[in-house]
Amino acid sequence: MKTKGHMVLPVFHQLDPSQVQNLTGSYGEALSRHERDCASEEVERWRHALKEIANLKGWDSSVIKDETRLIKEIVSDIQKKLHHALSPSIDAERLVGMQSRVKHIESLLSFGSTGVLIVGIWGMGGIAR
Repeated sequence: MKTKGHMVLPVFHQLDPSQVQNLTGSYGEALSRHERDCASEEVERWRHALKEIANLKGWDSSVIKDETRLIKEIVSDIQKKLHHALSPSIDAERLVGMQSRVKHIESLLSFGSTGVLIVGIWGMGGIAR
């Protein structure tokens, strides 16, 4: 599946994943309507993408019926994935003068926080921020 570098984490809330995979129910009806209004290749891309998404590991509210627990599991999994993705991929220990800078940036990112964070990085163009 082409994710263009994004994580795709499907949540099937009050929806049987087989409806997405087999394009039945409201998904099949919606695609039929789009076939009348859109180019067939665009609809085919949607059809293919929906089938792929249905095959991805995700969450199904029919399996985890308690919505509070479902939300907590989703948030926990996303936090783990983000922490792993944001962990420094360089060995700051071996780079002279970088350890304190990496620690400072990590403290600003508040990895343990449960709130929403916005990170902006700026600098001269072409220096691989």
